[in-house]
Amino acid sequence: GYFSAGCGLTIYRGNAWQTIKIDDVAGDPEWAKRFSGYLRLRARNSIIAPLVAHGEMLGLLGVINKLDADTFSTADLEVVAALASHAALAIQNAQLYEQQRRNSERQKLLEQISLHLQQTLDLEVLIPRIFEEVNKAIDAEGQSIWLLNTETGVITCRFATGPGAGRIKQVTVPLGQGIVGRS
Repeated sequence: GYFSAGCGLTIYRGNAWQTIKIDDVAGDPEWAKRFSGYLRLRARNSIIAPLVAHGEMLGLLGVINKLDADTFSTADLEVVAALASHAALAIQNAQLYEQQRRNSERQKLLEQISLHLQQTLDLEVLIPRIFEEVNKAIDAEGQSIWLLNTETGVITCRFATGPGAGRIKQVTVPLGQGIVGRS
């Protein structure tokens, strides 16, 4: 039977995802149930292939044959399955590359902050430098550091950047109240 993965249909048998061919889309109740609400084309048949790389399900590749075309052959099924396999590897490689790039950027950020810490411990100099590095890394609109006065139980914004930073620096929050106070 069908096993849903995302919005598509595919078959999961044994311990493996398998490419399926639907010869009569109009007569397939699973197709109508899953796609009729958002897919408005008239289709005759379809091939649904899992995008699996190194055992990880990434998504599905769907190929639809319009009404005026012949049904898909077994050779078509094999081509789509091979294409899906190659596409899955390419997608996974792109995802891994992006993850590696983000990790490298984080490492550079930490190294730069470490350099700033080695240069000064003066918070009035250090915090703006760190904020600048964080802005480069994540393109933040604003940042703030809130410090707790343990004697009064009040949290005060000590450093802030971005729109309204001057007003934010004047805000105090009782411990346990609001987002800042509960954090």
